[in-house]
Parts: sequence; C-alpha cells; structure tokens
Amino acid sequence: MEFNEKLQELRRQKNLTQEDLAQALYVSRTAISKWESGRGYPNIDSLKAIAKEEVLLMDILELKDVCRRVRRNIITMTNKAGAGHPGGSLSLCEILSVLYFQEMNVDPANPKMADRDRMVLCKGHAAPILYRVLAEKGFFPVEDLKTFRHIDSYLQGHPDMKGTPGVDMST
Repeated sequence: MEFNEKLQELRRQKNLTQEDLAQALYVSRTAISKWESGRGYPNIDSLKAIAKEEVLLMDILELKDVCRRVRRNIITMTNKAGAGHPGGSLSLCEILSVLYFQEMNVDPANPKMADRDRMVLCKGHAAPILYRVLAEKGFFPVEDLKTFRHIDSYLQGHPDMKGTPGVDMST
C-alpha cells in the first residue's frame, strides 16, 4: 500500500477529517490533502511523527477526547459543589491524562497492586482533575463525581488515600 493510500485508509478507519489529522500532526490541512493525493510527501519531522505508529496518532486524538471530557466535568464538578479550584485542575489535564492513560502502570481492578506506579498530587486543591482522571480510568464510577465535596462523599476537596480508590497519597 502506498503512503497516500495508507493515510487515506487511516482517516477512513478513524473517521477523521483532514483538519483533525492535520491538527494531530501539527501540519496544515493543505499538506494532508497533498499527501493523500500523492502530490507531495511529508518532511522528515512529519514523517517521523507518522512513522512512530498509527497508534501514536490515535493516542493523541484519544487523549484529546479524554481531556475534553475531563475539562468539561471539572467545570461541572466545581460549579455544582460551589467550591473548588478549577484553574489548578485544568492546568494539569494533559499531564495527568498522559500519565494515567499512557505511562503509568496502574490497574483499576487492583488499585493496591504492589508494583504499581504511584502518583502524588502535590497541589491537593487540584483534586477535581485527579478524581476525574481516576474515574475515566475506571477506579470508581464517573457518576460518583456528582458527590464531589458532599458531606458523606469520599471525593473531598483534597485527595484522601484512605477513602478514595487510586489515590496513593493524601495531600
């Protein structure tokens, strides 16, 4: 399969527009159009990004979707609770998404696994981002986020390692 055909197939399989693909690869839509038509080829940096694996491209797009959902929920959580620090949480969205969905060795089915990677959220007031990412990863139901900062909730203003699945350090 030729490069241009492979790129077209990738877009079809993932239901991406040329704009989506261009944004993920940090190139113009015109470049994608030329590559798909066979009239041009990517420069070495773009080719390296594509060649790393098709999975990398999907990882980027999937992480963008995760971040979109996470951000939306952080605003909802803090607004509904009438308290919290959304700015501190929003600033950590990409970092925690990459850590939990690509880098860290964690298992929601076994949150106390001995050889797991551990996360210490130094700024405890950014708990909404940690809770949202943990819920997205499957440590507890997303519906529980509605109880953020409620009196009897395990999702309080600062993470508590004794009561919240996936939290490794109280801060």
